[in-house]
Amino acid sequence: ALAGAGGGGPVPGGGGAAAMLFLVAVTGMGFALQAKCNNALAQDVGSAARASVVSACVNVLFSLPIDLYIFLGLNVSASFDAGFWYLWPVAGFQSAFYIGSMAYLPGVLGFTRCYIVALTAKMTTSLAVDANGLTGEVVPVSATRMCSLFAVLAGAITFNVCGKPEDDSSKSGNSLPADPEDKEDSQAGLLSCDPL
Repeated sequence: ALAGAGGGGPVPGGGGAAAMLFLVAVTGMGFALQAKCNNALAQDVGSAARASVVSACVNVLFSLPIDLYIFLGLNVSASFDAGFWYLWPVAGFQSAFYIGSMAYLPGVLGFTRCYIVALTAKMTTSLAVDANGLTGEVVPVSATRMCSLFAVLAGAITFNVCGKPEDDSSKSGNSLPADPEDKEDSQAGLLSCDPL
């Protein structure tokens, strides 16, 4: 099922495919940790812009040994196509925007909310990229792919809702006053992980 899954040729079976899937999972964990670290770094260095610069410099520093291994160890020569020059600034801007926004927004909106929105945008964009064949093979949008997208989104939302601490102000015996002006959304009780 994974053969030819990215338009980049067949995926090796057995241990090779498992190793690639593991590395993809590690990459996902890295993005989550990067956002958390950039948020903390922004507080330490004083701004999201400074945190973005530090993060980008560390990225380049740790990418160089990997690039050297690919170039010297695997004998893969560098190849630049000047016809795609316009993609270089776009990719640079996108990377800087991602690093900067994930250094700032989790402190404002909360990490899980930011990650849910980012994950949804990534998956929706990947559907469009696949449907238009922008990376090679055209993979049409299907009901199964749409259901998968909604399942991941529902899981992420459930994860976020179930992780919220309960409001103890309305419980009996608590000295904290309940919300007298009923500021909380009356629909908040609809999204609960407690059994009925």
